[in-house]
Amino acid sequence: MISVPQEMASGSKLAAPAPELDFATNSANGDTSLLTDGHRARSGPDQHAARESVARCLIDREFIEHVPQVERTAYVCDPDDAYDIIIAASATAHTYADFIARCSNPAAPMIAFSGALGPRADVVLRDASASSISAAISHLQPLVRALAALPPITRSIDRYGLLALCLAYTRECSIDARWQPHDRRLIGYPMLLGIDNPRSVLEEMSEAGLMRRRFAERLYLCGRCNSSRVHVREVCVSCKSSYLHEHQLIHHYRCAFQAPQQQFETANGYTCPKCGKRLRHYGVDYDKPGVIVTCGSCGDHFAEPQVGFTCLDCNSYTAGDHADQLDWYHYDLLPDGVATLRVGQLPHPGIEEPMTGACSLRDFRLYLSRAVPAATRHRRPLIAWKANLDFGDLREQVGPRAMAETCRLVRDLVVQTLDEGDLVAALPTGVVVCLPERTRANADIIVHGTLEKISETVKPRVKISATLYERDQISSLLQELN
Repeated sequence: MISVPQEMASGSKLAAPAPELDFATNSANGDTSLLTDGHRARSGPDQHAARESVARCLIDREFIEHVPQVERTAYVCDPDDAYDIIIAASATAHTYADFIARCSNPAAPMIAFSGALGPRADVVLRDASASSISAAISHLQPLVRALAALPPITRSIDRYGLLALCLAYTRECSIDARWQPHDRRLIGYPMLLGIDNPRSVLEEMSEAGLMRRRFAERLYLCGRCNSSRVHVREVCVSCKSSYLHEHQLIHHYRCAFQAPQQQFETANGYTCPKCGKRLRHYGVDYDKPGVIVTCGSCGDHFAEPQVGFTCLDCNSYTAGDHADQLDWYHYDLLPDGVATLRVGQLPHPGIEEPMTGACSLRDFRLYLSRAVPAATRHRRPLIAWKANLDFGDLREQVGPRAMAETCRLVRDLVVQTLDEGDLVAALPTGVVVCLPERTRANADIIVHGTLEKISETVKPRVKISATLYERDQISSLLQELN
């Protein structure tokens, strides 16, 4: 039986790990019973539906021999293939990022055999028996069907944002901030395991009105390396040592001398070190107005120590009044987020609409659907072409945060090559263009010149595939755009 992670501290405002789903096989009769029900599946298992279809499960090739064959289940090893469920036989949080970036179904329900993947695992099994895996697959069928009803999450600039919305929607949960002491940021979003910088993705969803954020925690940052793994210390204002001692102050009324108590202590009681008089009666000869702090390292005295932070990662010191703060939030899905998820494309103010001569994809489809019959009827040439960026390659070259700016540049360069009567619309993966009254030869020259201009201007070089559609082929393009 695996151990379930516990809350790091009592009373923490951060979410505790959700209970995993755990199946145990009864060795006496082979029955499989549900031990702990998690919150992530949208409804209970539909065993009849599970019997009617074959579940395609993705599993690492090197572990496929160690997983038993399960009735009406097919195992696939290529993450580019179509699959319904992920069996994470050996997945770890460290290796999962590359998988999420390239797999065909990143939101697929996941069966794990340990708690290493946290809340991203929809079912955690105590054993890898055929009966346990079969019961888990049956339990996950409603989730499989819910995902099948949504548009696929493609390898585009929208991939991580749509994945965050999809996980919140299909698992019926918030994307919660949780303690991650192994991470220098100290807090993370394990539900978004494998997503680069998930906080930035969630902030973008919040700014777009697709998710609502709720305050979780405020952390302090190291002034040198921005780590949140910092130790709070009271230190000497002079040498920054934490070897401090508090001493009671004594004030001698007669000579007005004031010093730490140990300077007055003698074998016969209190004696003023300034005037030599004995202090016999509290409130008559002397009083104790407060405390003073003494540094055991340098001997300095001060009323209040300085509060600061020592970084556990780079060992540098940051004064408390100079330390930056970073607020973390939980994120709840909003109705606009659900609507966006069902469309399968994020809104991109500043990407789709700002291009000169650009129109919405909906208007582009409408124009093209009307232009084809008219061009056919009057026997006029009509060309459309589509440019798709290789987002996997682009992400490796410039990183996820620079992808949007590169896409804008590519789309602007496409617009610059067009004439007044041409029409262009942005796609999640590139751009689509309509060239009225152009022959195939004219269109080839335009497309070749456009790709050359992009190659000369955009650095590093991006991989772009261009597809041309003549008048009688545009119906297939419209089907793709729909």
